[in-house]
Amino acid sequence: YKILTKTNIPAFKSKEFSTNRRFSDFLNLYEKLKEKHLVAGRILPPAPEKDMIGMAKVKMSKEDTTPIDFLEKRKAALQR
Repeated sequence: YKILTKTNIPAFKSKEFSTNRRFSDFLNLYEKLKEKHLVAGRILPPAPEKDMIGMAKVKMSKEDTTPIDFLEKRKAALQR
């Protein structure tokens, strides 16, 4: 996944930065956020499923899910 960061802080030379991250990086970040914020009573959206089989368990409709659909749903869940 490509991560794009934009800033208006003058200390940075560039206003935009980008990097690529693996899905496992997001899961690790989620676990750290959960450790820090759940104890304070803050609610975090659940992490997306790691694979299509896990996602299929959640899915209730009869329509076919392609790998592209799966990745788009995962991307939306990560953005949330």
